[in-house]
Amino acid sequence: MSEMTFREKGLWGSTVATLAVYGNFFATASVFAGEHGGMMRLVGTVILLVMVEVAFQIAMQVIDKPAPKDERDWQIEAKG
Repeated sequence: MSEMTFREKGLWGSTVATLAVYGNFFATASVFAGEHGGMMRLVGTVILLVMVEVAFQIAMQVIDKPAPKDERDWQIEAKG
């Protein structure tokens, strides 16, 4: 199996982050069902997801530099 591209790593990281953050939100939803502030929990969850995504993208940029554009990328941009 070939190594994943920079974009694939970003998409997998985003998928894992989304599943982890919202998985925790829905797993604990029944515990907090009777309490007020359900909307604030949702807003907090969205803010947490954004923070995790930004941190992941920054870490990816530092650790693994994106590959330079190749001929296929140039052709796609030329048609667009």
